[in-house]
Amino acid sequence: MPNCTDQTSVDTGKAAELVLAAVAGHFETTNPTDLLETHNLLVCIGAEAYNLADRSLHGDGPAMSKAAFTLAPEIAEGSTRGAYAALLREVLAVNGGQA
Repeated sequence: MPNCTDQTSVDTGKAAELVLAAVAGHFETTNPTDLLETHNLLVCIGAEAYNLADRSLHGDGPAMSKAAFTLAPEIAEGSTRGAYAALLREVLAVNGGQA
């Protein structure tokens, strides 16, 4: 069983892309016409990083979340979840991600 002091090596750039691709997928399929607020984005990034880190609070999840949030574009006022998902896909395409 991993210990919270275990060192992990995560490619944070690739991890951020994977997290944001998962966030985009979630926003596209779950209430895409709802307005997006910052706290919704933060929660979704954290949840997707947690899922990609094998549902563990120890390990790569926090680094993945931070890297994804750093890469994520600002939320334009009045932006819907679906519109933001499209913006994430554009950002990932520019960065070479497989969204």
